[in-house]
Amino acid sequence: MAPIKWKRSSDVPFPSVWHRFSAKDPKSGETVQFRIQDLPEERYGEAIDMMVEHFLRDEPMCKSRNCVDDPRAIADFRQMWQKVVQDKLCLVCFREDSDEIVGMNFLKVTQKDWEEEPTDYGEACNDILKAMDFIAESGNLYDHYQVDKLISGYGLLVPPQFRGLKLGVELLKARVPLGRAVGLKVTSTVFSNRSSQSAATKAGFEDSFEISWDELQKKGPRMNFPVLGTPTVKLQSMRLD
Repeated sequence: MAPIKWKRSSDVPFPSVWHRFSAKDPKSGETVQFRIQDLPEERYGEAIDMMVEHFLRDEPMCKSRNCVDDPRAIADFRQMWQKVVQDKLCLVCFREDSDEIVGMNFLKVTQKDWEEEPTDYGEACNDILKAMDFIAESGNLYDHYQVDKLISGYGLLVPPQFRGLKLGVELLKARVPLGRAVGLKVTSTVFSNRSSQSAATKAGFEDSFEISWDELQKKGPRMNFPVLGTPTVKLQSMRLD
């Protein structure tokens, strides 16, 4: 029997708040209160704009392909993220006294044996997504965790002015109550820089697969990502139940 595409149950209120925490601002010494919640639909466009501005500039694979200055890559990633938000799993972090976005985690469900709609992305976006697919498949997560679906990450972002508060760790931790509420037992992400790999470890993720950039290059003709500062790319995963 063909798999049924996952859909968030209407029994889970949207948007919901999933995590509250406090953090000390290293610049001011002030203790700040934050909340992490579902990304509201009316903020989708703004959130995608921020991903284009910051994620495409900073994420190592996107940076290696100069995606932020490539109109086709920008259009492709916009299209991809517009599909991602439809699962209503993306997380956003706010200060309790503000509606300014200080961090985000774009998330969607991936399913075993589910055929996604075909895409017509340009070289840069296609290269990156194919590399991520190879790394995700190498982790053999469906068999390892005995599940047929999981929450996958499609971009973790903390804008430069809000870094240093460990917001990335808290966004990753917030996947636990979110996953439990929507009935999903596992989450995973391909992390391509040292800081996000460290944040994932602190949030409770385990290493499922790791490969050096040099070894990745040997896996295909367009798997060459000249990344500096982070020796390997990792698939990191966590049980949510």
